[in-house]
Amino acid sequence: MKNGREQVEIIALYEELGSYRAVAALLGCDHKTVKRCVGLAGELGQLAPARRRARITDDYRELIRERVEQTRGRITSRQLLRLVRAAGYRGSERSLRRAVAEEKRAFRSARRAGAGVSALAVHSRRVAHLRLGSGGDGGDAGGFEGGCRSFARCWATRTTGS
Repeated sequence: MKNGREQVEIIALYEELGSYRAVAALLGCDHKTVKRCVGLAGELGQLAPARRRARITDDYRELIRERVEQTRGRITSRQLLRLVRAAGYRGSERSLRRAVAEEKRAFRSARRAGAGVSALAVHSRRVAHLRLGSGGDGGDAGGFEGGCRSFARCWATRTTGS
């Protein structure tokens, strides 16, 4: 590990250059050493907050968000490309794909948070293979395997083996 003065120099250069490899090339050390020092400084709160560069898709973010919400996250970037090109977008398909993926991720997380649906209940295949019958007495005759009265208890029993 580098001494205190070298670590301060690494952090200062990283804030100026913004690249592990560029700092490593200047100081004559490995980029992994720079990454370790910067990571440690970040954990201790010694780094300035990262600046976010403007992206070419920022002007079309609202249009992308609107279409993702209208289609409930089913639209693809290929389908959106024609629409945003008509609105004046001149960037690459890859940049648009990243923006669409971010919006879909935000849409899904907001949808999950708003609905209060657990991650386990979303997967119907898991539920389907756990069900044996449709009896409502909660015993061994119906419901879940082994007399489980709730999906969560049955799931925990199957995954932990207890």
